[in-house]
This record gives sequence, C-alpha cells and structure tokens, in this order.
Amino acid sequence: MIAPRPQKSQDAPVTADGTELAALRKLAADSGGAYGTWRPVASDAEALDAIVTEVGEVLLARRIRVTAQNTGIAVEMTVSNRHLVTLAGPQGQVQLKDAGDVVRTLREAFSGAGALKFEITERAPMVTQTARSWPHDALRQAMHAPDSERDGAQATLIGELQAMADAWLDLQTQQSSGAAERVSQLAKHANAKAEHHTEATPLQRVHPRLSLVPISETFLLVDVCLGQQRLLLSGDPKNRADYIARWRAYCSAL
Repeated sequence: MIAPRPQKSQDAPVTADGTELAALRKLAADSGGAYGTWRPVASDAEALDAIVTEVGEVLLARRIRVTAQNTGIAVEMTVSNRHLVTLAGPQGQVQLKDAGDVVRTLREAFSGAGALKFEITERAPMVTQTARSWPHDALRQAMHAPDSERDGAQATLIGELQAMADAWLDLQTQQSSGAAERVSQLAKHANAKAEHHTEATPLQRVHPRLSLVPISETFLLVDVCLGQQRLLLSGDPKNRADYIARWRAYCSAL
C-alpha cells in the first residue's frame, strides 16, 4: 500500500520575512493601479517609509519617478534587485556617501509631501556591475538609527555661539534674543540676503556653512547654516578666531 502524499500547507511562507514573495506578487500583478496614482502620506516619516518600501519591492531594474503633491518636487531613482542604485534630481545624479546620507536626503526632499506618486519612467535601465548601491535592509535600518552624535554636536555649537553673541536670530523658528535694535539689524541682513538667494533645487544638499562678516568695529555678523536651520548672530569682532575654532571643532565631530 502506498502511503498518501502529505498535503502542502497553503500558508507556508516562501521566505523568512515574506519580502521576496511580496515583490514577486507585485511583479506579477497589473501595476497600472499602483503606479501613476497619488498615495496620501500623513507625515514625513510615512513618506520616507513609502519610498524605502518601494525600493524593497522592486526586483527587476526600473527607473522610477517619485513626485510630491504639495511641493511639486520630483526625483528619479534607479532600483534593481531591492537595491537603490542612483538618485537624481533636476541637476542630475546626487552623490551619496552611505545609507544614512540617502535617508537624510530623501527625508529633506519629501518633507511636507502630502501625497506621493510613483511612475515607472524606464524599464530595464542600464545598471553597471560596478555601480554602488544601497540595499533595502540598509535603508530601513538607517531610517530608525538615531543621529545622536550629529544632533549633539549641532546643539553644542549653537549653545556656544549664542552664549558668545550679544544678539541672535533663528530664521527657522523666528526665535531671537538680545536688544531689539540689534535683532532688527540681523533681520534686515536676512531679508537682504533672501532677495539675492537662489533656492536650492530638490536633492541639492545644503552643506553646513559659517560666514563671518565685519559690519562695524563692534559688530561682527555671524551667519551659520546647519542644514535646514540658519542662525544669525551679532558678535564681537575680537572673537573672530574663537568663532572659527568652535566651528572647526564642530566639523571635526561630524
């Protein structure tokens, strides 16, 4: 007598985490409904999660445009085998150092998106064997990794500079301290620069910057740019070397 063949469980997982199975199902399904439609995102974190999830679901090489509804920002990413290969904005491909840099760039670019639209702009794009890429798992890990060292160094620098200044103005929060007349002078300098300022294009990283501009014998304008935060301070020209030393200490800590 031949023993009956055991039935295969319909619920048995194909892989340990099911991600490859989900990717295969998405590949087999008609993607017309998934791509080209707006997907609401309730927060910046949800927008970032949607983009990283997209990377994890793409097996065959694709070039995908991601557009933010509220800001109109659109970038293109090349994805292959659950790896992000390239990220490009209007000015071309963005140079990225590591997965953390990728996550920070995407988070800044799609802040306040409201909704995202994914569109396949090219199927089977050329992906070189030597192209550097960032796997989905590394991006996911970078999303949840605390950036405590960078945040701590930035907070220390801001505290030191504010302690040295007789007045300061935070252009991001509009908080200020010091004599009203000197704060007003700082605001005028900020407005004057804004008139000649060319806004950064999507994915164009704003690098940390320190500018020291002598206004008078008693007024040194200290202009500090830290990503999305910009701080104007009124300092003593005699402390110029001290400002530079503290800035160098901050940069070496990054």
